[in-house]
Amino acid sequence: MRNPLILAGTALMLMSAPVLAQTPTQIEANQRSVKTLTDRDVYSSDNVEIGEIEDVVLDAQGRAVLAIIEVEGRLGLREKYVAVPYDQVRVPAARNERVTVPMTEAQIKALPGFRYND
Repeated sequence: MRNPLILAGTALMLMSAPVLAQTPTQIEANQRSVKTLTDRDVYSSDNVEIGEIEDVVLDAQGRAVLAIIEVEGRLGLREKYVAVPYDQVRVPAARNERVTVPMTEAQIKALPGFRYND
């Protein structure tokens, strides 16, 4: 008689083998790491540096939905945080190119402040 625990364990190993074979070993060309976005300068559509990416908010499915931008005021001091829909943030393929949003400096500064619910 065969041990049901051994049979179940063998079946589980066979079912998980394809998943293990598909485990990524690096970030693909069409993907971005949040780590590479954090603290990147952000420019408005009128070519003004408005601040930097502070955070990226994910939905329940793990998709990026908001970019939290630290808007700078005078002398580079933080004025406030604003939330911009992530699909409006243009992240270039090259690290040395600018991250932009399709809003003017005035439009971004007019956005309501974003607060974390800690």
